[in-house]
Amino acid sequence: MILIEFIGLDQYLVGDLSKILTRPLANVFETSPDEINFYAPNAQIYHEGIEQTSWYGVIRVFLPDKYHPFEEQAAKILSDEIKHLIINYRIEFHYFNEHHTHFHRNEEFPLFMKDNIQVEIKDEAMLEEENDDDEIYEGNVFEGVLDDDE
Repeated sequence: MILIEFIGLDQYLVGDLSKILTRPLANVFETSPDEINFYAPNAQIYHEGIEQTSWYGVIRVFLPDKYHPFEEQAAKILSDEIKHLIINYRIEFHYFNEHHTHFHRNEEFPLFMKDNIQVEIKDEAMLEEENDDDEIYEGNVFEGVLDDDE
């Protein structure tokens, strides 16, 4: 798996980047798009007390050693798209040995959720339970908590 982490970029923009960059990066790395994932923490960079979101960013690419020959091409693809979103940025490639990774796949479900995957609830009791929570409480939520003097 290849994980691309964005620090100093609005996390919602990373979702858009994921749609744009997954297939081109998979082509460069000669791998399946299922191997490319994006990580969008709510993480800002600060310099001398000033938040730098979209002004200065760090993009970290975590990937197996075997992808080292594709680094320059991948950096160019990332840079070509990111330069429109971050003024100054650094792209770091962090390689790891695949022998130290462990993966579990639950075969009952697709590997990733997609736009076209829907969950169908067949248990009517579950649907009824959800509807029970629709009542609005109109009582005093602080009753018995505050002293009468307050």
